[in-house]
Amino acid sequence: MDLLMRHQNDKLDQKYHAMQSNTSPRKSAASPSPQSTNSRSGDKDSPYAASDRLKIHRVSNIGLQVDSITPAIIQPSSDVAIAFFVFNFNGGVYLDYLPRLYGAADRSSLLEASFEAVAISYFSSRRRCPSLMRQAMERYSIALRETNHAVSTPKKAAQDDTVASVMLLALFTALSCDAAEALPVWSKHVSAAMELMLLRVSRDSSSDTDQHLLSHIVSSVYLDCYAQRKALPLSLSLLRRRSLLSTQFQLQFWTVTDTLAGLRQDAIEGRLEDLDVLKQALILHRQARSLLEHLTRTHDIIAHAQGHIRISCDYETHRRIQARNTLLMILMDLNELLCVHGRRYVSMSPEYHALDRMWMETQANRATKAYGEVVEEIYESIPPFLKKGQRQATPGTNTDMWICSFLWPFSKALESQGVLATDLTDRIRRQLEHFAEVCDNRQLSKVIVQLSESGTAPAHFHALYLC
Repeated sequence: MDLLMRHQNDKLDQKYHAMQSNTSPRKSAASPSPQSTNSRSGDKDSPYAASDRLKIHRVSNIGLQVDSITPAIIQPSSDVAIAFFVFNFNGGVYLDYLPRLYGAADRSSLLEASFEAVAISYFSSRRRCPSLMRQAMERYSIALRETNHAVSTPKKAAQDDTVASVMLLALFTALSCDAAEALPVWSKHVSAAMELMLLRVSRDSSSDTDQHLLSHIVSSVYLDCYAQRKALPLSLSLLRRRSLLSTQFQLQFWTVTDTLAGLRQDAIEGRLEDLDVLKQALILHRQARSLLEHLTRTHDIIAHAQGHIRISCDYETHRRIQARNTLLMILMDLNELLCVHGRRYVSMSPEYHALDRMWMETQANRATKAYGEVVEEIYESIPPFLKKGQRQATPGTNTDMWICSFLWPFSKALESQGVLATDLTDRIRRQLEHFAEVCDNRQLSKVIVQLSESGTAPAHFHALYLC
């Protein structure tokens, strides 16, 4: 962990010094100094002056105004940058618990430095202000030094602020890297954070923050892995089994997805006959449908255990739709298995009884029809503010977050050649074109255009999705 973070720090240091050589440094009155002596009582090691710390009750007021600030009048103020971050980006994956941790009375200088580094970095990238990026690098260096010290101490390594800081440093490096580098950098830091979570679980800690943070990271990474057809990291599997917040619904969901992943792999490698694949897929289909009905009745949220974390209604609605769409993607996979293996059985097994072949053909036809209905259901779940010609999003809505939740299922739908009706395929392509128009992230917008034209997302799509 220490070597990884040092390596990333060296790379970012090079970028920082290159930036300094190209741009004359400008010292800001608001810029922190590690040698600052204006520290608050009880926190003598903090590198920040009292006037430079975020007053948490000011966030909402500043956040409502900051989006209208133009680059020409921006001051490199950490208060403004953090307010902008909280207001515009607290809907991102892994980040919704941070305002609560940061707002705690006993928050550490470690978490302060990490939070401010990411906030200023994000603010700088959105406003294209290089002087802010220099300040972000200063905060990052402080955060990295303190995080390295924390993870080398077993007692500190398992604390809330250490895990949160590692996740923030992961986001910072992903924001600071090129698109091609962002994914591996992010993945390494997330893996490190999950290892720290294992230390936390081994202590049998039972605090609300511990357990909700654990459940959130496990479920979020799990859904990402499933959507991208990736094997679960070993540390994630261990965390999932040890998570104390796993509900019966979550356990059933994980069982279905694990079994489906295994069935899909067995089918690809030819370890099962078509008939066996079909029988198992039908069983899983019934179980997935049952979970979807339960989700509809109870409004359970797969990817997020709220606990005492306060989140916006917009974010809660997004999570619910994302959870539902994940189950619909599972049904898409199952219907695809039924369709492909049912038809292959019929075409390659003429010696079987006519009734068997008729039953298989019926299952394949039903699956083809159901596949289109599931994709239609996902399409209909797009909120009005993302549809062309409809009302605009309310202030503070994270449009990119909403768009990303539809890209994976639409990407899969477009890859299924000849299964969807032409009309539905055309509507999806037009919707993707509209996503590209309203998307704030330019890199992500380019990816969406490529997806709408080719039906396939590029390899670095996940890195953009996370950022």
